[in-house]
Amino acid sequence: MTRDVTDCAIMLGAVAGHDRRDSTSIDIPVPDYRAALATDISGLKIGLPKEYFIAGLDPDVQTSMDEAIATYRRLGAEFVDVSLPHTDCAVATYYLIATAEASSNLARYDGVRFGHRSAAAEGLITMMTQSRSEGFGPEVKRRIMLGTYALSSGYYDAYYVKAQKVRTLIMKDFTEAFGNADVLLTPVAPTPAFALGEKTGDPLQMYLSDIFTIPVNLAGTCAMSLPAGFSAAGLPIGMQLIGKPFGEETILRAAYAFEQATEWHTRKAVI
Repeated sequence: MTRDVTDCAIMLGAVAGHDRRDSTSIDIPVPDYRAALATDISGLKIGLPKEYFIAGLDPDVQTSMDEAIATYRRLGAEFVDVSLPHTDCAVATYYLIATAEASSNLARYDGVRFGHRSAAAEGLITMMTQSRSEGFGPEVKRRIMLGTYALSSGYYDAYYVKAQKVRTLIMKDFTEAFGNADVLLTPVAPTPAFALGEKTGDPLQMYLSDIFTIPVNLAGTCAMSLPAGFSAAGLPIGMQLIGKPFGEETILRAAYAFEQATEWHTRKAVI
């Protein structure tokens, strides 16, 4: 979303904070994120989740992560092994909860008060149907249908409720991991970036690419990604830094130190 870590800190400072119209926002002071940027990270404890460094990891991604770890060691950071044992449940859990929430929240976009309204429709039912058909793209429609199924009678407890229980276990994993580490370091994805539209024909494969990022969303903690290398084909590889809840200052500091010690953020992919 930004060109470098400094811009990220500035942007976060502008958008963070309590919104009285949003019941999900937290009313706590917003720190000066830019002031947190420093290159001294001596003694910072960085956790490496064993479930994120798996046998199927792309060799170029593994090499980039090894080089990033070496960079942090030179900067004085310490590394500890941690475990997030429910990582393998994250994709299924997320795509049950997220689709259910999409189905529920997007129900209001019926062309009456919210969203696109079909100009050609006649009658209320037709107008709602055509408005939603025209206004939503294929992926949104897919998620609405999946979520409606998960929330339907007879399946609510079996899918949605069970997914929420697993989400609690994933949150517990992160809480325990942060008992030993200040920050977690992981790849952003198991592979380098794929081409635009490459996986749209196989949504499941596209969803599986999220395996390393969606646990953060389920746990409700903070994370950021930053450039960490390129594949042999010139495709970008991202590194993810995960922090404790409201630990944005720490991950920004760790990211800034890495950015200043490397040149990845100044280079562009050659495809």
